[in-house]
Amino acid sequence: MNKTGIFVGSFFFFLTLFALILGGDKHHVPPQQPGIQIPVPPPEPPRPKKIAVRLLVLRHTPGGMAQGDANLATEAARRAASEGLDIKVIGDEYIGGLSHDRLKTFVSERMKKEALTGDTLVIHTIGHGFVGGGLQNLGQRSSVVKAFAEAAQENNQKTLWWQLSCHATSELPGIETLPPIQQQLFMMLASSRAEDSSGTQTQARLMGKVFGALATDDGEIDPNHDKIITVDELKHYLNALDRYQRGDLFFSRRSDVFGGAGLFLLVRMSINQEAIK
Repeated sequence: MNKTGIFVGSFFFFLTLFALILGGDKHHVPPQQPGIQIPVPPPEPPRPKKIAVRLLVLRHTPGGMAQGDANLATEAARRAASEGLDIKVIGDEYIGGLSHDRLKTFVSERMKKEALTGDTLVIHTIGHGFVGGGLQNLGQRSSVVKAFAEAAQENNQKTLWWQLSCHATSELPGIETLPPIQQQLFMMLASSRAEDSSGTQTQARLMGKVFGALATDDGEIDPNHDKIITVDELKHYLNALDRYQRGDLFFSRRSDVFGGAGLFLLVRMSINQEAIK
């Protein structure tokens, strides 16, 4: 074979080899280097498209009085739902006699029911309360606060404890006494000051007004119509309802009460940011 033939043959050989290299498996992905692990965020619950509320009614005094207020509260929620508010009643139960640990477990389990990221869980307790700080069949208010706040942290759940009892603020611990993460999740609304009694049916009526205002996008509770009810907006709305200045009995260290992002989103964003570093 002459030199020209050898050259031509070699040229086509190397050309074919080069084409095979370029045309290899385009879907091949080199294996990830060992030892490098990217955190995977936990799955998040579905997000509400607007203000979303769940109502859990808990009675700690037996009998018709407590049940009557419970019925009025659940009816207020259902009426607001018929007017367009995304609100669900997830329970109406008697909880008298539960210890701190059992109360926390009980509430934590209920918190998971039909949860939406960023929604607000309203826990409405109904029953007799005493000036010494006790709640009938439930123990001290301080213990109830601790149980509810711990359950809120366990579920990353924005939670409002709406308490109906006489002397409702007596021996009620401040939000600032809770761990920082619980302060950003847990809120309280009391039915009366420490020296006052609480009448029946009053809180259900107020609840109906709040839920109704949320349903109709009332400018009295949401002046800028941004679907986020801040602490100041709710306080102002409650204070305007009657002469009792009920907004002064609302306690929170976070900025929003209804609407807005839940702590779950903040935790998820933090995990994502760590994965990028």
